[in-house]
Amino acid sequence: MRWKMLTGSLLIVATVWAGSFASATYIPVQIENDGLTSVKFNLCENAVREALTWVPVRHLSGLRNVVLHNHTDWHRGLAGDSVIYLRCLDDLAELKSVLIHEIGHIVDINLARSNQRLNYFSEISWLNDNLAVADDTGFVSGYAATDAFEDFAETYAYYLLHGDKFRTLMTASSITKRKYDFMEYSIFAGTEYSLENKTDPLTSGSNLARVEFSYDVTRLKYQR
Repeated sequence: MRWKMLTGSLLIVATVWAGSFASATYIPVQIENDGLTSVKFNLCENAVREALTWVPVRHLSGLRNVVLHNHTDWHRGLAGDSVIYLRCLDDLAELKSVLIHEIGHIVDINLARSNQRLNYFSEISWLNDNLAVADDTGFVSGYAATDAFEDFAETYAYYLLHGDKFRTLMTASSITKRKYDFMEYSIFAGTEYSLENKTDPLTSGSNLARVEFSYDVTRLKYQR
């Protein structure tokens, strides 16, 4: 499907932090003119700006454009080498989750798979990009188990948005722990995240049975 003529563009400034430092990065957000009102675009643009502040700045080095659209028959998110196509969802929390997942694909394309050492992640659960190893445990979601690319993006989003649950989940699986450790040390430079509600008994009681497992990480609730 061909994209129609773009009618405008905005330049958003996102203060992106990792560890104890902060800096600014400029990500052009282009608006596609088929059915997307300026009011709805502004809501989604602000959500995108906020979510970008959650991501380490070096993870955005390969991202050039985030294109917001309103096609309900298209994927909620789609990432290429340097662009993310994002449906302007009514649920802004879900929109942010989808963006984080798609940024995971950008990181996978531009950081992980360009470095042989970082290819270790796919070897944890995959014989190749589409064929899982005999032991298919250790996935953070059902979608993660579909192929190595979605495994990386779902694990990336789960690490950033559901760190407390991830740390609980990894106590029951050595494979999940290897993926958590990979994200912590090879992708997030030792930074861990805790975005869940601090009053949730899960985060204080470490009750594995209450970890919410979903087919799709981006549909899990989180608090920020």
